[in-house]
Amino acid sequence: MNKNIKKKILHITVRADYGGGPEHVYQLINQLNDKCVNFIACPKERPYWNKYSDVVGEGNLIEIPHRKLSFSCLYKLIVYMKDNKIDIIHTHGKGAGLYGRFLTLFAGIPSIHTPHGIHIGKYNAIMKRLYISYEYFFSRYIDKIIFVSPSEQSISEQYTIWPKSKHLVILNGVCAVEKNQMIRANIRKLLGIGDDVQVVLSISRFDYQKNMQESLSVAKKMTHMMFIWVGDGSDRIALEGLCLKENINNIFFTGFVDNVKDYIAASDIVLSTSRWEGLSLGLLEAMSAGLPVVASDVTGNRDAVRHGYNGYLYPLGNIEQACSYLHRFNTPTVYREVSLNAKREYEQNFSVEVMAEKVEKVYQDVLDRKRY
Repeated sequence: MNKNIKKKILHITVRADYGGGPEHVYQLINQLNDKCVNFIACPKERPYWNKYSDVVGEGNLIEIPHRKLSFSCLYKLIVYMKDNKIDIIHTHGKGAGLYGRFLTLFAGIPSIHTPHGIHIGKYNAIMKRLYISYEYFFSRYIDKIIFVSPSEQSISEQYTIWPKSKHLVILNGVCAVEKNQMIRANIRKLLGIGDDVQVVLSISRFDYQKNMQESLSVAKKMTHMMFIWVGDGSDRIALEGLCLKENINNIFFTGFVDNVKDYIAASDIVLSTSRWEGLSLGLLEAMSAGLPVVASDVTGNRDAVRHGYNGYLYPLGNIEQACSYLHRFNTPTVYREVSLNAKREYEQNFSVEVMAEKVEKVYQDVLDRKRY
């Protein structure tokens, strides 16, 4: 394919609600819009349907169901790809990957898959084996697997989920967040938090993977700190109930918000208690603003945090150790050093421009190989 002709990419995601996967697609198409013609297949839901439309135009969007395979939509996608002369399918997440396999099988268009986390943590032995067998068998219809972190790739290698020959790591990247002191003051005033109080931020869904019960246990012990929880999910009602029952008054539940950067500006430290991650965009955005990290030592988190440099990794489930690391940031010299390192780590490894440039090169390489 002539490198001067814009490549036509169909991105597929079965989620367009709040979350890291849809945000990754949004940041990627923003960066690639000058080099590629981007099309999006996704559910028609807030906030990302509108955000995608602002970037690529509503004419380049096609609706598919939320986290559900529809064979009628599969047929529509085949017709849509033919009408628009799509060059490459790029699927994001496990559900989208299923669409991608079928589309490559029936339409013969090359496919790239980004898992955005390998979600086998709560599978029993039988389900795990079935899932791995499915992924490995259907990997014949994938040209490249892009992992967003080295430890995500390691999980794939450990369980032989996809052939190593198709593996590639491109670190997640995000746009930098600049701390705005006026926004910081306004958010803290809104929440009734004094400027002398340290604020710990978590940007998360409230579900099994994100393990917010552990964050609640940390907040319960760290009564001199305030905790802002940006997000929502199936565990929220139970978590709010525990706060009422146990008289925990230092957690603010914001729900999903469009102004996440404002809450980053209002915060001092970012906390992740996840059981596993791909590579959390929330952590990276917080690091770009100079927030030190305390995070569980699990897949994804350990790729963002260099222990003792830009934050601390604690053993999952060890509440006392997590609290001990948070306590260290009471010392101003420690806080300043780790804060500067967090910003440096972002600048050196996690810029969205570098990520997009590497992804675009994968598109070109795949197309070049298909020609021969």
